Amino acid sequence: MKVLKILGILASFIVLVLIGVQVYYFIKYDGNLIIYVTNQSGVQDTTDIKLKIDEKTIVNDTFITGNYHNWKAYSEKVSLGKHEITIKSDSSHVTKTFTKSIYAVNFILIELFDEENETQNRPSQYFVVTKKSAPFMIY
Repeated sequence: MKVLKILGILASFIVLVLIGVQVYYFIKYDGNLIIYVTNQSGVQDTTDIKLKIDEKTIVNDTFITGNYHNWKAYSEKVSLGKHEITIKSDSSHVTKTFTKSIYAVNFILIELFDEENETQNRPSQYFVVTKKSAPFMIY
């Protein structure tokens, strides 16, 4: 009986900490969806990137490669549930669409990369999307 009481207190403490972390992130970032965007292209120093969540434009900005550590952060308050996210760069001719279920504070990292494409005699550019439920360690 004593062991069950201790386990109950421990479980309650863990749940309280997990809820507290989510509240902390929500207040710190002023939203439940935090998006980091960067241009990591080696051939296109400047590019436009647009990001829409359920057809609502969240990001419409120009990104410079610079020293490859130019991150821009955006925070948005979105409803709980599944959302369609579209990333587009007109200057790079790249579009990517994916869905993300939001049930807590979420972090998304969006990077524009390129690689040699010998069939087209020009670099191919593409988006890499990383989704996490904890903050990214960005340097």
